[in-house]
Amino acid sequence: CIFPPLLTAAAAFSCTPVSLHSSRIRGLENGISLFAARRRRSWDESYELLLSYKEEHGHTNVPQSEKPLGAWVNSQRIEHAKYLRWIEQDDNTELLPKTSMDLRRKKLLDDVDFVWDAVAHTWITRYEELCDFRQEHGHCVVPRSNGRLGAWVEKMRIEHKKYNTLLSEEDPRNSKLKTILTQDRVQKLNDIDFVWNVREKQFEQNLGE
Repeated sequence: CIFPPLLTAAAAFSCTPVSLHSSRIRGLENGISLFAARRRRSWDESYELLLSYKEEHGHTNVPQSEKPLGAWVNSQRIEHAKYLRWIEQDDNTELLPKTSMDLRRKKLLDDVDFVWDAVAHTWITRYEELCDFRQEHGHCVVPRSNGRLGAWVEKMRIEHKKYNTLLSEEDPRNSKLKTILTQDRVQKLNDIDFVWNVREKQFEQNLGE
């Protein structure tokens, strides 16, 4: 199992020219140690802010617009993606970008249910809200005026058109068209009788009357 290299004072100066005076080397080492300590303290301080945010809001999915915490949360997702590439890569790790994520930080974030994939988290959250709406109203035709859920439902209809277009292409992987819908997500929506085309649904209901 390969882990991202951690910069230490010893490693940083393993190739230090012998001509450098030992006191100067110690001074440089101390400078790097102080810099590393400050960076760690900064990370820990941001983590404490995240704990406070979760206590207030009940989750760790901080929007990027809420700075500086939102920007820090997004950077953790980016660093985590790099970290996973280090873990999964067996060789040629020197070609991979370095990351500030390590086992300690990942565990601390996992312990507070950190949202690593914001898109997936938002999708399942809105889906559960839609299930609640269906339970209450008996259908999934959420009006656009219904805040975030109404906007999400409309977006799913647009994404479904992209999804069907991709299915018709010979090699969807090379397509410039992208969608957040997957076969599993489409099936989940079909299972609760999601209405992909409101006009067609209304036309069918009118014919049946």
